[in-house]
Amino acid sequence: MRAVSQASFPGATGRNGAPNREDAQGQVEFLLDNIDDENGTLARRILITGSPIYDRAFGKALKALNVAGLTAEESRALSLGTDSAGGYAVPFQLDPTVILTSNGVVNPLRQIARVETITGKEWDGVTSAGVTVSRGTEQQEVGTGDPALVQPSVRTQRVQGFVPFSIELDVSWNQLRTQMTSILRDAKDVEEATAFATGNGTAPNPSGVVSTLGTASWVDTAGSALLAASDIYLLGNAMAPRFIANSSIVAAKTTFNRFRTLFQAQASAAGDPFARPSGSMGAQFNGYPKYELSTMATTIGTGSLIMLQGDFSQFLIVDRVGMGIELIPHLFGATNRFPTGTRGIYALWFNSSKILADNAFRLLRIKST
Repeated sequence: MRAVSQASFPGATGRNGAPNREDAQGQVEFLLDNIDDENGTLARRILITGSPIYDRAFGKALKALNVAGLTAEESRALSLGTDSAGGYAVPFQLDPTVILTSNGVVNPLRQIARVETITGKEWDGVTSAGVTVSRGTEQQEVGTGDPALVQPSVRTQRVQGFVPFSIELDVSWNQLRTQMTSILRDAKDVEEATAFATGNGTAPNPSGVVSTLGTASWVDTAGSALLAASDIYLLGNAMAPRFIANSSIVAAKTTFNRFRTLFQAQASAAGDPFARPSGSMGAQFNGYPKYELSTMATTIGTGSLIMLQGDFSQFLIVDRVGMGIELIPHLFGATNRFPTGTRGIYALWFNSSKILADNAFRLLRIKST
């Protein structure tokens, strides 16, 4: 905890959706208090990668793409952060699997879903449809209220990225680590916005909340191959009572705008400017929190899955703590296999996602017939 309070977080600027320093510290402290295992795996990682010597050694190795120029002290510190494959652990202050990567500006699913962080490879949990309770008179035997328990498990899968750069790159480590944090944060958000929405659930892809939702939770529009203003109410009417109070609505921006156009046309035809639902289409849609997700369908075509309403605490995102990198000192051309004067950083981390209860969601589909 002392190491966390003394650490600086180069990517924690509070700008463009990034967390501020207090947010980053609070997230790490939460993980230490609630997620770290009995062996102190996360605490050890923070102490190793958060030391000034490790930070200096990591910066030198990253700039030079080798460890030849390190002092004996720096080499010893960096060796403590190596993994079984010979890669190096990213300092925890820069690690997007440890600190908050954004406030949901790019990927709202992380903002509204249930997010669990683990230090191992797999998350195991228990869910149920709920316990049934009843009233009774004095000394009356209580009826059974046993829930049907389900034990879902989510095994995290590898996510990887490669960042090439010219050998002439000449920036300080302070500049490079800030830029590296920003690049990795943005790339991670963009990939997750697609994977957590439309992943097919076949490893290494996660189970996306749109693509793996059971067809029993689909709701067809009233008309075939078109969208009507009245379709806004179909999702809410179909939601299970237990989940509707905590539900949110997710769709692409173009879908929300299409409904806005329909509302405006309806209000104009009625001649009543106060009957425009579009006037309150800021943070809410049809009375529920609204979030824009660009990776959802944007076209109104037959069979398009265009809008999702649900209790997103029943959609689970699992993160495995720790990002590692490998240094690629030279890249080679495709023609003669000679060096190109380019180096690279190979980064990898682990996460996945899964729907815990299909009945918590309703997905609007454009009717085909």
